[in-house]
Amino acid sequence: MVAAVLGAFAECDEVEGTLALIGRRVRAANTKNIEMLGQLTLKIHQLETLNDECVIMRGTLAPIDRQIEESQAEIVEITISLALRTQQLAESTSERNGAQADLVLRTQQLAESITERNGAQADLVLRTQQLAESTTERNGAQADLVLRTQQLAESTTERNGAQADLVLRTQQLTESNIELEQFAYIAAHDLQEPVRTVVSFSQLLQRHLGDSLDAMSREYLSFIITGANRMGDQLRDLMSYLRVSGEQTAPVAVGLAEVVKDACDNLRNLINERGANLEIGPLPTVEGNRVLLIELFQNLLGNAIKFTSVGCTPRIKISAHRHDDLWHLAVRDQGIGIAPEYHQQIFNMFERISLGYSGTGIGLAVCKGIVERLGGRIWVESEEGRGATFIFTLRDSPTAV
Repeated sequence: MVAAVLGAFAECDEVEGTLALIGRRVRAANTKNIEMLGQLTLKIHQLETLNDECVIMRGTLAPIDRQIEESQAEIVEITISLALRTQQLAESTSERNGAQADLVLRTQQLAESITERNGAQADLVLRTQQLAESTTERNGAQADLVLRTQQLAESTTERNGAQADLVLRTQQLTESNIELEQFAYIAAHDLQEPVRTVVSFSQLLQRHLGDSLDAMSREYLSFIITGANRMGDQLRDLMSYLRVSGEQTAPVAVGLAEVVKDACDNLRNLINERGANLEIGPLPTVEGNRVLLIELFQNLLGNAIKFTSVGCTPRIKISAHRHDDLWHLAVRDQGIGIAPEYHQQIFNMFERISLGYSGTGIGLAVCKGIVERLGGRIWVESEEGRGATFIFTLRDSPTAV
């Protein structure tokens, strides 16, 4: 049953990974669309600049056209004058040389005017060609803009669909997690009775048979009782973990000094048995849940005492310091320590790295669940053989003085 629960949690992690991948693809597509829109805007601005230049060129050609018309009128006038001059030449030979000179001048002016008009016409053709190319380029840019807009609309539609699917998957995942937690809690609760039955009847059998049992049979019965008791501990710890993850009460102002006192009272027998020495500094009032915080400190203090070598006096220090609007709480011990490669692993469920000590491997997972439920985070600073410091953050209470 526990394996099924773990498998379900792994499946939930895989779904969350898939949803995160969809989110990254959507953000990548949005970034690309924004870049394409920026390029299209720059192209349209360039086309508008070319169009303005064409308008200016048309304004420049207008005076040239007027000059051409004036030159044509002047040509007509020259032609009339030439006819008059020819008639005068016929009438007066003496005036012919002057008329011919004037004709040469007028002809030269006409040739220059024609040359200028041809240049203006060639420039007009060039400007017209440039305008046609600019118009073609603008039309292409407009078509590209339409295509990009259509792609953006399709991308937006796809993104909206992905977001709707993400919301639906998240809702389904939340409902599945709630159902799974409820099922696991009920299963853990119901399994305790069969476990107690196994332990009780094994002990009755052990007492009933007494000395008639051989050494191997007594050892087998001891294994059964030990294993059943361990399973009972695991079921109780699992129920504790599920109760923490399902806790939905609103946070209130909680004084940590009273919380630590209650946790120590719950551990009084263990503290007296090991002769533990606790140094508790000034502790703040934080925003949280009193019951969960007592369980948090009880787990951390219990581990600090348990993981001190036999024969050594457990020495534990609890301190707090503020950073912005968060309190950093530290529980420091002088126990066996934790190798750096296990600093993350120890917060997983059923992780036990110190096989020579009792426990189910759920206590630190419960601690992590409590801290995260209250909006903080927890980590460990330790080296093997040099003690451990568990540090976690909690929000400052707005009502704290």
